[in-house]
Amino acid sequence: MRQQANIFRQRLKSLVPAAGAAMASAALLFSAVPAHAQSEWTANDDDALLFDLRSGKYRLGDGVRGYQTSTGVCVDLADVIMALDLPIRLDKKSRRATGWIFEERETLTIERDSATVQKVNTRVKLADNDIYDTPEGWCTSVRTLSDWLGVKLRPDLSNALLILESERKLPFQRAMERKERAAKIRPRKSFDLSSLPQSTESYKIWRTPSVDVVASAGGLRDRRSGQDFDVRYELFASGEIGKASFDARLSSDDKGVPENLRVRAYRTDPKAELLGPLKATHFALGDVSTVSTALVSQNTVGRGAFVTNRPVDRPDSFDRTSFRGELPEGWDAELYRNGQLLAFAETRSDGRYEFIDVPLLYGQNRFEVVLYGPQGQVRRDSQNVPVGLDSIPPRKTYYWSGIQDAGEDLIRFGNKQSLRQAGWRGGFGLERGLNARTSVSASLFSLQLDGIRRNYLEGSVRRAVGPALVELSGSSDLESGAAFRGQLLGELGETYITAETIWARGGFVSDRIEQTVNGRHSLSLDHNFKLGDKIVPFHIDAQYETRTDGGASLDFRGRASLNLRRFSLTGELGWEKQFSAFGPDPPDIVEARLLANGRISGVRLRGEAVYRVAPEKRFERVNFTGEWRAGDRADWRAELGYDAGVKRARAGIGIIRRFDKFSLTATAEAASDGSVAAGLN
Repeated sequence: MRQQANIFRQRLKSLVPAAGAAMASAALLFSAVPAHAQSEWTANDDDALLFDLRSGKYRLGDGVRGYQTSTGVCVDLADVIMALDLPIRLDKKSRRATGWIFEERETLTIERDSATVQKVNTRVKLADNDIYDTPEGWCTSVRTLSDWLGVKLRPDLSNALLILESERKLPFQRAMERKERAAKIRPRKSFDLSSLPQSTESYKIWRTPSVDVVASAGGLRDRRSGQDFDVRYELFASGEIGKASFDARLSSDDKGVPENLRVRAYRTDPKAELLGPLKATHFALGDVSTVSTALVSQNTVGRGAFVTNRPVDRPDSFDRTSFRGELPEGWDAELYRNGQLLAFAETRSDGRYEFIDVPLLYGQNRFEVVLYGPQGQVRRDSQNVPVGLDSIPPRKTYYWSGIQDAGEDLIRFGNKQSLRQAGWRGGFGLERGLNARTSVSASLFSLQLDGIRRNYLEGSVRRAVGPALVELSGSSDLESGAAFRGQLLGELGETYITAETIWARGGFVSDRIEQTVNGRHSLSLDHNFKLGDKIVPFHIDAQYETRTDGGASLDFRGRASLNLRRFSLTGELGWEKQFSAFGPDPPDIVEARLLANGRISGVRLRGEAVYRVAPEKRFERVNFTGEWRAGDRADWRAELGYDAGVKRARAGIGIIRRFDKFSLTATAEAASDGSVAAGLN
């Protein structure tokens, strides 16, 4: 069985060529397939999926690719064979798959040319939607594959999971149970990544950078601000200099005059072989971000330097993480966790997107940041952040050190921006794993807040207790102020629990704790409910905050997501109640928010709506964007929106034309108050 599996792995390499060759092969396959074996649906990036294959508590393989087709979900047959270690040989030249499933008597033969499949002694015809030809290979319907394997495969689109359920114990389950029993009687050996084949390329003194240019010009006649004409540009570059990677961004103001220059030079090495005796995994100069801690420091960006030996994929805090990146003019960003849409970001003046202090759940957290460009571009960045015993250093010592002028680019030609954390700040921290379940950490900071220099000492103890992680932290401002925090992340059945309590005394102020706050206590729950054959992730959290003047506030928020065949919906409901120390309490504020993303009849739709329920009922804002094809090299883009703050509705239309070396967008927009605008990008 192992020998045949190895033969299959060698064959599989020929099924995954480079991107260009894959598309050419797919085209040949489509032309060679009989008409009855193909349906109208064809593979496209918008329908692409990536699943984790799970069976009970076990994760199988390294991911299964698939698609959302017009008749359901299909998954790549080769990926499933690899994940389940099935002795099935898939031959694309003869268009046959032969072997057996979980026992030698369970033989399986698939004949694409004759459109038949034979399992043991039963031979049936392949239906039109049983197997689709895709650039990756054979994408097999989940329902059909379940029948062939004699198990139940259930796709969970909300959490990007393909769940395998079986009434009998399968060979891979018995093998994993044997490994668990063996691990209890002998030390477990860690997997050595260096044993895998690797391809490296040395750094160069100079590598010509790749450059992106985003330029726009627009005219505006606004009933409030009058007439205006804007010219803006942004230049992005990435390359190598002095045997280090570098990123750079040069941007202008509305008149086309250079405004700021942002540069970052860095190197990253998972083997921790940088800077000689420091054994660093990462160091950076220029535009750097700082470390986030429980009570003192928040993640900020600015010019400075940073070095650490922490694993490159390890978050600063075990209970939260941050995402930050470049967001050119006219781009939008969305953040997903386990398939659930969490947040939305639009273009900002500093050209960044930021999702700060995103909560982590106990277990696996699969994040995806999706960027949408004004000319139909879609860029995705995925990251897995596990929370569990991996959050404790395995008897190792990690350090970090950094200094930064918060909020400042390397060169600023215009006015300095107003920022509470503006000014030079620095810090140093250590973290040590005492054993497999306990770790300690300590940090020293010097920060400037609201123009005042403050120094801090912070320490914490983290402990794994059953299916939960508990952390106790304390900090002093080295004068009269102190703060204490307790945090728990755990799993109770199928419900994820996060609890936090913070107490501040003696006028303690930091990035995390405002001057008027002396207590913050929160509890959140996450659970997946079944609605028919759909999985609905549900999140609820409550936060109670007390202030030094005797006042308090209570925030309550609930969020639910639903993934339909071609649509992803996330609804939020928020309730804020203020308790005044003097006089009557102000009225409650209740808001509902809906985020949507999907495709209808070839039109990609994205939208956001915010509705004020109390104290007065009204729409705060509504924004919708639609994009659809206008030809092989052109697309239409339409926008509709309403802003209650200025009592203005607006509508815009644009056409995108892609040339060999650049793309061009022409837009026109009008508002209900008579304002008009037009531009080129």
